[in-house]
Amino acid sequence: MDKTAKSLFDAVVIPSVALMRCSKCQRDAAALLSFDYGSAKAWLDDNLMGAGHHLCHTHAERFTPPVGWVLVDRRNGVAQVLTLEIA
Repeated sequence: MDKTAKSLFDAVVIPSVALMRCSKCQRDAAALLSFDYGSAKAWLDDNLMGAGHHLCHTHAERFTPPVGWVLVDRRNGVAQVLTLEIA
């Protein structure tokens, strides 16, 4: 623990949103991809804080869920739902 910190919580460093990078190309992150295997759902969010994979704008736009999964795109405050099914 940092000797100048008064408690363990004072020593915790939260990464700046500006430092978050796309997990595919290392460009600045623009979206957070999270998913739940049990419900076969994936979410794209503007809020970059949380557990998931950070994606740049290009990779977020290109992302498609696995066949049979539901993608809920919650970016820009509007939820759009995409489901891919076998033809």
